[in-house]
Amino acid sequence: MKCVAQSSRKTLQATSRPFKVVFAEEQGLDAGGLFRELFSSLANELQSARLPLLVRTSQAENRASDSEGGWALSPTCASSDRGRRLLRFFGNLIGSAICCKEPLNLDLSPCVWWQLCGGRLSCRERDHRVPPNGTALAKVGSISQMLEYGKETFDEVVGMGGDFSFSVQSLDGTPSPLGATADGLTICFDNAKTFVARAERFIEEEQMGAVRCVLQGIEDVVPRAAFQCLGWSLLEESACGKKHFTASDLKPLIDYRSGLSESSPSIEILWQVLEGFDKPMLGKFLRFVTGRSRLLPQNRPGESLNTNISIRQLSVSGNPDNYLPRAATCSFSLEWPAYNVFEAAKTKLEYAILNCDEIDGDGGYAQGYGQMEESDNDEEDE
Repeated sequence: MKCVAQSSRKTLQATSRPFKVVFAEEQGLDAGGLFRELFSSLANELQSARLPLLVRTSQAENRASDSEGGWALSPTCASSDRGRRLLRFFGNLIGSAICCKEPLNLDLSPCVWWQLCGGRLSCRERDHRVPPNGTALAKVGSISQMLEYGKETFDEVVGMGGDFSFSVQSLDGTPSPLGATADGLTICFDNAKTFVARAERFIEEEQMGAVRCVLQGIEDVVPRAAFQCLGWSLLEESACGKKHFTASDLKPLIDYRSGLSESSPSIEILWQVLEGFDKPMLGKFLRFVTGRSRLLPQNRPGESLNTNISIRQLSVSGNPDNYLPRAATCSFSLEWPAYNVFEAAKTKLEYAILNCDEIDGDGGYAQGYGQMEESDNDEEDE
């Protein structure tokens, strides 16, 4: 991360791959695959407990789908010099991803993108996004509902016990007293409206310090007017790519080589396998072939991003159903055995994409590469 953080503004503004990557003790040559692997590794590290930039949202912990995004900016990160530098670097990465069109696989809450575009969060107004702090929102909602039943019922419920401290839990899990004299104060009917008002303001503004640092980082690379005019959803797609896609979305990106076509029996089997994959598995397939788990944003008129995937037939000796597919992420190519049986193709492809999710062992392929009984399949061949 230090090398990326020390990159010049001109480097980060590059519209193509801004620098080349070398992995220690690896033989891969960076024709794009290693660079994409670096971006993927950075995104994974940012969305982990190793760094204090992001926190898991309570909605993400309890969600049934992944539409809301799992991470928010840590409010406490902006309270230290180191934290502010990290947040600004995070903004630099987002800006660089927009410029060079190399998507960062970030699962941020829509609230983050909304605020980066100048939007305001609101606990009540429908034309604004609801803040991501579900735990605090639940407490505020509960107190507001108790107020509707009057003082007697309110006091009865408080007497039954529970969390009635004059504080809310912040996004990073720490209790935040609402006011200078709030420590040790208990919510009662007489001060409940004050609690609700203070809590809502705290929840709505909780991330703003961190948002300002990230904005500063993006502005180091891209003018604010240029990215805020996109709107929050297009800004997310410009920085992170298209998260949800189907097998049908991949078909226009395919170039068939070595005599193959969409009607070739082995290719028909490939599409049957892909059409049976869920969204996470499709993302893993795309990562196996391209080093990315998301599709790039739509091309602008007259713009070519050279993102097509080439599929060639893998030459093997013996029964092709015994062989694994082979991919080279630098050239976006898939070498596909001429499978005869659907189950064999499905089993081999699933094994490859689930066990080859990072670059490893480049340049050291043994003879008979790809045969499942003899060796594992490595992702990069450059």
